[in-house]
Amino acid sequence: MRFHAPAGGDGEVYVLIDDARVHVVVSGAVGEHMSLALSLATVDAVRAARELDVHARHLTSLDDVGLQFLAELVARVPGRPRLLDPSVELLESLVAAGVCGAFEVVHRDHLPPGATERGSIG
Repeated sequence: MRFHAPAGGDGEVYVLIDDARVHVVVSGAVGEHMSLALSLATVDAVRAARELDVHARHLTSLDDVGLQFLAELVARVPGRPRLLDPSVELLESLVAAGVCGAFEVVHRDHLPPGATERGSIG
């Protein structure tokens, strides 16, 4: 696991790599104050050359730099990335930026018993 701490602010980004996927966990306010941390996380995710899960449950806000980070991940990792547990506000931001359809959106809290974690919007 790699943790990329920003210079200031309350956002965080973690990169966890397992045998099958890269897991990028973002939390707090993700934005310009995290430019270096987001760049390092992008490098880690791309180098792993695995499919991507972006864990967004604890993401509270995202500015243009954060949106660019997600768009760059979409463009540079193999397969269609999964966006796990995004808020309505995040989905609205991704739709406005024109990148929501690039993600498979998974709401794990709203799955009936026995259902799989597959689903998408766009």
